[in-house]
Amino acid sequence: MGLIILSSPQDIPNNDYYYMMYWFDRIWYYSILPLSIFASIGIFNIGNYIKVRKREDNSREKLKLFRSSIYASIIIFLSFSSTIIAGMDWNNKSYYVTDEQAQIIGWVSDNIPTRSNVLIEDHSIKYMADINRYNYFFIDLVVADALFNYENWEFGDFSYHFDSNTNIKFVEELDGKKKILKINDLNATGYTSLNISFNSAQEYGSIEFFLRTTNKSKSFWINGSTNGISIMIASNAFYYYNGSSFNKIVDIENNVWNQIRFDFEYTIGNYSGLNQYQWKTVINGIEYGEFNLWNNNSHINNLLFMSGKDYSGWDVFINGLNFSWTPIYAIEYFLFKYPTIIDYLKLLNIQYYIHYKEETYYNVVAGRNIDIENELLPYFYKEKLYQYKNMEIYSSLEV
Repeated sequence: MGLIILSSPQDIPNNDYYYMMYWFDRIWYYSILPLSIFASIGIFNIGNYIKVRKREDNSREKLKLFRSSIYASIIIFLSFSSTIIAGMDWNNKSYYVTDEQAQIIGWVSDNIPTRSNVLIEDHSIKYMADINRYNYFFIDLVVADALFNYENWEFGDFSYHFDSNTNIKFVEELDGKKKILKINDLNATGYTSLNISFNSAQEYGSIEFFLRTTNKSKSFWINGSTNGISIMIASNAFYYYNGSSFNKIVDIENNVWNQIRFDFEYTIGNYSGLNQYQWKTVINGIEYGEFNLWNNNSHINNLLFMSGKDYSGWDVFINGLNFSWTPIYAIEYFLFKYPTIIDYLKLLNIQYYIHYKEETYYNVVAGRNIDIENELLPYFYKEKLYQYKNMEIYSSLEV
């Protein structure tokens, strides 16, 4: 870490400067009392000195003792006065709030149960905790902690392709399924795709997920490696590709979840009863295959989802993607950050959120990883309880 040279106190970042002042106030506040005690000890010593010299009738000495007593009294008075002043300054500076903050804090005190967990994005409100008796959490720290466990996840890389009017979105819930990928294609000549490249190639294993389409007549591809497993939706059915032609597997319906599993074997280990260079699929509990893998490759190293180029105006939904070699896997945590953050908020039981519509240090930092207006509020803190000017209070019904 390099040395940062500051030419003046104005160069210190606001938060660091505030913490330095706060630290100095605390040290001075706790130091004044022992200094006052030392001054009191001095008074007692002067008193003893007077007793010893009381028989001496020397006006000059009496004047000297009188002056010493005055000086000591002034020291004690100023010391204890400074204690009171410092305490008042320390606490009042900490509890300074604006009109908006005062109104919000007042509403919270009257309407939210004591000891509730509250997400905040303004530092001044934190110092009302001692008065209001609430547990406050800064949004930037919560977001950072939520994402920490996923920053170094070693599974694989993701790549995307988006033509105009195509996208991949996150859907919170659909027909009993939660945390869903929505692949949308509104481009009649273009396509969108999601490719998952594994960190290590797999010689055998299983890939499982749920899939549904809004239009079973339009094509959608699912490939395991370029020359391995290939299945597609087209003409109202699932088809598999054998390297030269498409072959029908089973009919499907619109807007119905289909549970799909691929088992594959590139070795002689007879995984899932398969011979070498074979694969099979299980759709809604019914097994189809054994099919030959293309070109007798040695492994599968990626999984591709891709919409067809010649069709538009339909959605495909994917849920519960899982791999036999990585059983605990949630693709939405890697494609989108906010599901991870929302799950962490649920874990901490942070039911309430005080949102400042203007920029603060805390919501700006948090906003680098989550869109507060378009992700956090519509997906988690859905219920607005109160608003005063630019500050709002939200509640989540999920904790």
